[in-house]
Order: sequence, then C-alpha cells, then structure tokens
Amino acid sequence: MMSPEQVLNSAPPELIVRLLDKRQIRIRKRWAIIQLNLWLQQGWVTAQGEGFFNLTNAGEQTFRHYLLSQGENSLELLLQQLDIQLPEQCNSRILSYLLKQDTLKSR
Repeated sequence: MMSPEQVLNSAPPELIVRLLDKRQIRIRKRWAIIQLNLWLQQGWVTAQGEGFFNLTNAGEQTFRHYLLSQGENSLELLLQQLDIQLPEQCNSRILSYLLKQDTLKSR
C-alpha cells in the first residue's frame, strides 16, 4: 500500500485544484479514476457513484497543505482558487495567518 505522501506526489496538481474548487467532480478517465480511488482509501474523498466524487474535510486540509508545500506556483494557484489578491508587499504575519490559519495575534 502506498503512503499518503506517495499518493499525493503521484497526483497532478490541476486535479487537486479542480477538486478544491468544485468540491464535487465527475471523473471519466481511467487514470483519474485510479487516482481518486487512492484518495478514497485515504479518506480524502467519498464516492457518490457514476464517477462522482466529493471532497471530505480531511481531504481539503490535506490538499491545501500539500499545495502550500509545493512552492510558489502551487501557492499562486491556491490563492487564485480562493480568489485572494495580495498587495505586492505584504506583512509576513498576514501571509502566515492566510496560509497556515495561524491564530497568533499581532502584538
């Protein structure tokens, strides 16, 4: 059985972003069905039948964390998906709060 890290690393980021955006997707391609079945085993999605899959809360958290860990391009995709535009210069505490849901208050 594959580890969660291996399952995530085998996934195309576009599929993750699409699932985060829609929360429910319909899959018809064989490679995507295989990928979603791996996610189903991890508890990140639920199968609804006829190729439909829903994102779980655990899946959302896992996928957002994964995209953040993948670097700037994935971070930019995530911010676009959340419809967030940041100023060119942004306080590091603001970024920390937005990206990590940091509950530490500014002093």
